[in-house]
Amino acid sequence: MTLASNGGLANSSGVLVDPTAATEETSAADGHFLLIHNGSALRKITCGRVAGLFDAAVETFTNQTQHRVVTVEGANSIDGEANLTFNGSVLTITGDVSGSQVISGSIGHFVTRVEATAISLGDASGIAGQGLTNNSGELDIQVSGAVKIASDKLGITGSFAGNGLLYEGGVDSISSIGIDLASSSGLQLSGGELSVNLNSLGTATPLFSADSIVFIDADDGSTKKSGFSNFVATMAGDGLVNNSGRFDINVSGAMALQSDKLVLSSSVAGNGLEVGAGDGSDGKYSIC
Repeated sequence: MTLASNGGLANSSGVLVDPTAATEETSAADGHFLLIHNGSALRKITCGRVAGLFDAAVETFTNQTQHRVVTVEGANSIDGEANLTFNGSVLTITGDVSGSQVISGSIGHFVTRVEATAISLGDASGIAGQGLTNNSGELDIQVSGAVKIASDKLGITGSFAGNGLLYEGGVDSISSIGIDLASSSGLQLSGGELSVNLNSLGTATPLFSADSIVFIDADDGSTKKSGFSNFVATMAGDGLVNNSGRFDINVSGAMALQSDKLVLSSSVAGNGLEVGAGDGSDGKYSIC
């Protein structure tokens, strides 16, 4: 007996079925047959009947694209989600993420937890830069000196107010800040602006030999001071002279100063004249 090539038969102590001797079929239709043994004899059955023996969990698979995460779309149907992909190392979600429990993962130097109403950090040290510190996963502002945190708010304490400053309100509840002016400072606050008020200065008799006077220098527009002696010397014109900070009349010849008065001296009597009664103590002479 001659057996056909690739006929699925073999002759080994008799003719028998040998699937390995048959040509492999790469696709099958419902009408194609399979050989089975029912326990007593060899039988054939269609591929369609074999498929009907199973209750398929998935009948429809839509949007079959690489890296899409599969979700259940309905009964016996799954779908490749366009907005949910995983390439083996990165899970990408396009849209919102919500949940009622904790989702945790290690990212850099801190752990994130996505909760129902917020995102908290298990350790925020990795993102705490200058002025910030980790407080059990929360970022706290570091303060010192006159800056403090009270009632979850950043504020200034009254300790900042040094010389010349004052504040209204409590030390931790400042309502306003102002300048503290002495009663005789020569300054005033008006309309929120600081200005000079010379009427508020104290009064005193100047000591012309040592005290100074304030003036505005025309060279640079700045305020400066000058001793009375220098001031008087600069202002003394013809007939006046500086006397340690006071103006004196400059006299010569027959003019003289007596008892703080300007008088004629006895030298006024020239040829043919002589000084008579009177000694000139009152500025009066008799001339004969």
